[in-house]
Amino acid sequence: MLRADATGQAYAHAVPVTVTVSSNPLPAPVAWLFTFVGAAMIVAGFTVIPPIPDVGSSNTLLTVIAALLVIPAWILFIVVMLRRQRFRDDVTVDVPDELPEPPSTHDPAVVATIIGDGSPDPRAVDGTVLELAQRKVISIGEYGEKVVVQITSDARGEHGGENLVLAELRKIEQPGGDVIGPPIWNERIGWWSEFRSDARSRATTAGLIETRIPFVALMLVMIFTATGASLLFFERIPVFVGSILLANGAPHLVARTSGYRLTDAGKRLQAAWRAFGRHLHRHGSFRDVGPAGVALWGPNLVYGAVLGVAERAADPLTPRVLGLRERQATEFTKVYDL
Repeated sequence: MLRADATGQAYAHAVPVTVTVSSNPLPAPVAWLFTFVGAAMIVAGFTVIPPIPDVGSSNTLLTVIAALLVIPAWILFIVVMLRRQRFRDDVTVDVPDELPEPPSTHDPAVVATIIGDGSPDPRAVDGTVLELAQRKVISIGEYGEKVVVQITSDARGEHGGENLVLAELRKIEQPGGDVIGPPIWNERIGWWSEFRSDARSRATTAGLIETRIPFVALMLVMIFTATGASLLFFERIPVFVGSILLANGAPHLVARTSGYRLTDAGKRLQAAWRAFGRHLHRHGSFRDVGPAGVALWGPNLVYGAVLGVAERAADPLTPRVLGLRERQATEFTKVYDL
């Protein structure tokens, strides 16, 4: 995690302004809290709470310094935004139409995030369940139309998303320790947002997706803006403190609400995974294989479920989330040019 410190100087007072910069935004409730409280303090500082008597910030030098901090920072931020609008068309030019092997070792939820342009669909869950079964963390059996998932008491995942799925499977175990379907999941699952956030976080850390608004750049420009405010409005303590809180909260909030997009590395990897999906669709022999077939087909069935080419294996394990499943047939046709 990166830390950036700036110091606001007003007369004999040296006030540290500290904000935290991370490649992943803060949780939404925390970002909302910082933003709301900071904005409220700024408004109160100008309208309700009087400034400290006999302490002014009309010094022309301080005003010039504040302007030199704030104005160039915002100009650079705008330049960064404009540069990000340029798309490189050549990053996928050498990716073949088909690939016979998985192009990376990323887990199914991250692959689903890449395929979904930063927004994984519920196939990420069935891919995660199949991945756990492939590693023998859980077992999947089929008995006629019945699908049975069994979880050992010491089962552990390799990341937050897997542990979340394991925890939720344990919640719906029947007496004897079996989870029986189809469907495995209830109509509504309350943990989808948490699972999706975990997948996005890992894809972001891997440099495959990024927020549409450049989060780190926005955070830095807010740091300089808060520093400028500390110089100009030091006599209004609520305004000064509120600007620090706003600089910590607003960039995280804006980054989250702006959505996600693929980086150049993510675009290239997306093209490669789609090429692998085409290969599985055109040459795969597991279209009618159920989820228990993961013991035989391994990664091909795991990723085939995520990529939409192993529907019989995926369907019993895929939660119905906000109508997303209803869009998958259209997306499949679009992705694989069928």
